Formats: sequence, structure tokens, C-alpha cells
Amino acid sequence: MLKNAILAGNIGIVAVASMSNPDESGKGNYDISLLASEQLEILAKFAAGSASSNGTGKYSDVTTKRFAIELASGRIINIMSAAFVK
Repeated sequence: MLKNAILAGNIGIVAVASMSNPDESGKGNYDISLLASEQLEILAKFAAGSASSNGTGKYSDVTTKRFAIELASGRIINIMSAAFVK
């Protein structure tokens, strides 16, 4: 549906946000600070389709998908994405 709308000339928008690092130990001890190179790596892997989906959700009436992305350093970062066409 989104792909067809974009091919028809509409503008597609994708928002991505880091959510958690499931490998961190301790309750509430989630370090999701990322270097600029790691942020770009997340975007590149997400755009290439190499992120594994692990759930969906809905926030403020916006459908989201959760993905896990493994960085070259071995860290795994969970991200949330939302997409829509205008």
C-alpha cells in the first residue's frame, strides 16, 4: 500500500527512534547512546532490510513496528519505526 502510493508520486516519510539495548544488565539500565557512525549504521541496515522485526504497536493512533538491529560492534539496539504517506 505505501509502496504503491509512493510510486504514484506521493511523499513517504519514515521515522526511526532508538528504544533499548536488550543486552544491558540491570533493571532500567539501558544505554542507547550512539555514536554518529552507529546512527548511520542503524539507518543503513534498516533501509537495506537487514533488521529483524520483533513486534508491532500503536502509539497516539500511529502504527509502529519494532526491529532489532545488530551493530558491527556486536551491540543490539531495538528501534521503533513508523511510516506514512502524505
